[in-house]
Formats: sequence, C-alpha cells, structure tokens
Amino acid sequence: VRIDNEDINTSKTQLIELSKTLKSCDTLKSDLKSRKEINHADMGELKASELTDEILAVITDTEINTLGAPIELPTGAVSIMVCSKEITGSDIPTREAIEDRLMDQQLAQASKRHLRDLRRQATIVVR
Repeated sequence: VRIDNEDINTSKTQLIELSKTLKSCDTLKSDLKSRKEINHADMGELKASELTDEILAVITDTEINTLGAPIELPTGAVSIMVCSKEITGSDIPTREAIEDRLMDQQLAQASKRHLRDLRRQATIVVR
C-alpha cells in the first residue's frame, strides 16, 4: 500500500490510520476501492534474500493480516500487509529430526568412549 504525497509525515499518518481500518488480506482490495489516493499491488511471495534489511525488519515485526509500519520513500510512504509467513527451503529438518540427530551423535560418542575405556582396561594374555 503506497501513498504519494509531498509531505511524508502526512503519508505516514494516513497509513497508520489506514492500518486501523483494514481487516485482512482477503478484503484489502475491496477496502481500498473507494480510496483513490492509495496505490496498492500484490507483491506475491518474496524470499527474505530479495528484501532490504529495513523491509525485512518491518515484515518480521508485523503480524499476519495486518499492515506493517510505514516506510519512508522520496515520494511518500509505503506499508506492507503481511498475508502469510512460511519457512521454506530444500530439506529443512524438523525440530524432532534435529533432536534425533543430536541424540544419535551423543550415543555414538558415548559408545566410542566406552570401547576406548574397555581397550585400556583389557589384559592381553599371550601363550
């Protein structure tokens, strides 16, 4: 959601007021239909690596289906409505998988220690 205005503070104030009236991503277009001074566009899915640090910080702090804090632009101000947040990627392990892997590593280390201790204590008899 973008408001172009010479006075950036006015644009930011308008966006803050607008954030109180917007209900969700589903109703965003219909909520903004009567407001001609407000520009909006669907940005689709974005990767965190594609965003600037400032925008990423705002999105991180924004709840789902709410409008984020205004970001200043040379021509006005912009706010981003967050519709969903998902962690995706190739083979991201679950919490349980990480716990299992750590437990397996600990058991392997303990068994190595036990075998090492047995070898040290062993008595070799040669006949």
